[in-house]
Amino acid sequence: MTLLTTVSTLELQRDSATAAAGAFRLQAFADSTRADQAEARAALLEQNLTATLTVADCRMLGVKFLPRCPGRTASFLLGAGAAALALVATRH
Repeated sequence: MTLLTTVSTLELQRDSATAAAGAFRLQAFADSTRADQAEARAALLEQNLTATLTVADCRMLGVKFLPRCPGRTASFLLGAGAAALALVATRH
C-alpha cells in the first residue's frame, strides 16, 4: 500500500464519518423538535381536560350540610351493617 492510497482511504473514511455525524445531528434536532411539540400538545390537552372535567361533589341525599358520600367500601360496610341490624331487629 502506498502513502497516497492510505491518505485517500483515510479521506474517504473522514468524509463518510462527517456525513454520518451531520445526519445524526439533523435527526437529533428533528427528534428534539418533535419532542417539544409533543410536550406542548400534552400540556394543552391536560389544560383542556382540567377545564372540562370536574369532580362531582357528592353529598348524602344531596343535602349540603350532610357529610360527603362514602367510598365503595364504606358504603358496603354501612349497607351490610344496616342489613345486619334489620335482620336482628326482625328476628326478635
